[in-house]
Amino acid sequence: MSWRMISKPYTTAEMIGTPTISQRFTTSTNQALRGVAAGVLVYNNPAITALTMEIWTDRDSSAAVLIATSSTSYSKVQLLGVENSSYNLVGFTFDDIALRSGGFYHLALRASGYTGDATSHVAWRKSYPDPQYRTGMTLNAAKAANHHLEFSLITAEI
Repeated sequence: MSWRMISKPYTTAEMIGTPTISQRFTTSTNQALRGVAAGVLVYNNPAITALTMEIWTDRDSSAAVLIATSSTSYSKVQLLGVENSSYNLVGFTFDDIALRSGGFYHLALRASGYTGDATSHVAWRKSYPDPQYRTGMTLNAAKAANHHLEFSLITAEI
């Protein structure tokens, strides 16, 4: 039997340049962003030096311009411990990034020294099933790829 966690894996190429995998979000009031917690899966011991989180502006529902990179980063040892695979809710801190009400932004993971493919990679867990957004929730795993990436924001209203 094989086990799996519904997630969005990153290939080596997806960790370079403008993010192709990101989570779009908006705020309903002006906020200062202090941190982000994201569900990170490391599968089968990929090569990785450091993992950070980035915040990007939005243009036409895609990440456009880098705003900030987290001040915290994680090494492979910190993410994996002594195992070859792991899942962690990973906390990334920022230097109070101002987010404007109604503005759209993107969160993206970034890894340096990374080599990832289908058999060994870093992945961002999909929030499935999603207990936070129960309206219209489906437990059909075939639709799990439509769920957003797992994250929580740590903010203060400004």
